[in-house]
Amino acid sequence: MQPPLNVYHDADHPSAWHISLKVFPASLKYSDPIPQLLHQLMVLPAMRRYNHCLFTVLTELYNNALDHGLLRLTSELKTGKLGFDHFYSQRKQALGALDSGWIELSIDFNADKMGASIQIDVRDSGVGFDLSQFALGDILPLSESVLNQKTQMHGRGIALVGSLCERLNYLGCGNHARALMQLSFQ
Repeated sequence: MQPPLNVYHDADHPSAWHISLKVFPASLKYSDPIPQLLHQLMVLPAMRRYNHCLFTVLTELYNNALDHGLLRLTSELKTGKLGFDHFYSQRKQALGALDSGWIELSIDFNADKMGASIQIDVRDSGVGFDLSQFALGDILPLSESVLNQKTQMHGRGIALVGSLCERLNYLGCGNHARALMQLSFQ
């Protein structure tokens, strides 16, 4: 049994807050905002058992915004024998040259003694992508075949995020991902 969110917490006193962090190139080059956001969530003892899930969702959405939104790297760079080496080499080079743009991470948290609802929004200043060319229904819900696919070196991360969330949507011009997680404290 998980401990209550706090000693004063009951159905008449729900917990709700919003945190937002906007990261610019100087910080994008040298720091990772995910530990800072996770720390804020882990202050609540009942959230600690969800640490790995929250880390996965935040990290995947953030890295997609950075790699594909701001740096405009394609997933196809990961293909081939040295694909990941090539991708990360290109990523390092593009990140070093990055001089404009931003990524905003927002978390809306609502909880009562039964559980929590967490909405995670990740937006970037990139051009986005054609939403009609990307059907989440093709990869969600996550199937074992997607995770076990050995020939496909990309695309599994969003499927994994989708399996951890109640909902995963792309909004705007494709530069805004919204994930909704429902967590039980029972």
